[in-house]
Amino acid sequence: MRPQDAELTKLLNESFVPVRLVNMKDVDLNFFQFDYDLTFAVLMMNANGYVYSRFGSMDGTHTTDRMSVEGLKHAMRAVRSTHPTRVKAVPPLRLPPTTLNDLPAFAQSKQAGEACYHCHFVGAFRFKQLRVENKFTKAMVHQFPLPENIGITLDVDKNNLVKAVTPESPADQAGVRTGDVLVNAIAPGQVGALNLYTAADLQFALNEVADPGFVLLHVLRAKERITVSLKLPSGWRKHDVSWRSSQATFAPTVGVWGMALSAEEKRARGIAADRMAVKVTFFFNGPEWVASRGALQLNDVIVGINGETLPSMTIRQFHSHFRLNFNVGDTVTLNVLRGDRKLDLPVPCTKAGDGEV
Repeated sequence: MRPQDAELTKLLNESFVPVRLVNMKDVDLNFFQFDYDLTFAVLMMNANGYVYSRFGSMDGTHTTDRMSVEGLKHAMRAVRSTHPTRVKAVPPLRLPPTTLNDLPAFAQSKQAGEACYHCHFVGAFRFKQLRVENKFTKAMVHQFPLPENIGITLDVDKNNLVKAVTPESPADQAGVRTGDVLVNAIAPGQVGALNLYTAADLQFALNEVADPGFVLLHVLRAKERITVSLKLPSGWRKHDVSWRSSQATFAPTVGVWGMALSAEEKRARGIAADRMAVKVTFFFNGPEWVASRGALQLNDVIVGINGETLPSMTIRQFHSHFRLNFNVGDTVTLNVLRGDRKLDLPVPCTKAGDGEV
């Protein structure tokens, strides 16, 4: 966190009481609500537990390119100015305390006996518990949608400043404009407006919005406060979730690992640069994984599924696509290149890996 940053040090020492949590086993999950798949997250709250702002965001491209120290300081300054008027505020809804140990799926796991358990595994056990209760749907993995899902790109350093608006997107159609400053959001069923100081604040608000659904945004434009209503179409929540630990814990999965071919390697194999080509470099250990990969061999290059070529993707994205689009019991045909030969290899969608965390 760059302790040499004088302003950050001053903010931490004079305006906040910083507390670092690295073990989530006994933490009240109804009190500390945020995107648990993140490897770095900040909650700024008062002594009553009222959350002013959340900081921390990530995507499948990079772990930190959506965050900056300047962005964190920007949010901290905004919270500091808000605090005097909300010092006695309390959370809008106080739910009974719930910890990881209250989830049978976790309490009965080997991880429950370990000394420490980090936040980015919490979501995996919550999903596992929902699967045990037959309440899980694959749509749930598309949680905390990115601002780009509604057509907004936010500035990294001034994290509630609209840097760009995607043409024809819900934000564009609602009238959001480049240069607008997000003020707050109101989602259906939400108690009160949620202040928007960061991308994480917007994602937290969007997490409560249905698919399809709508959300109200208040923005500041040239000192004028404007209300815009975004109508969000079916499928708006979907995004690349391959980086999320929580989505990697249910079947089906092909028991291989690999690497995406480079543009030069694709060209040499006659594969378009924007198409998938994943080379198998490793087999998952254990007899339960053998059936899951059918007749795949090391160095096979997966170029399609069921005769359909797919956009260029990493091995994580391949596994995520496979997991989200097929179900245990299906039989899927992998289209592969083995040397100069084109092969269609059927693989059964097994339960291998289901429930592992």
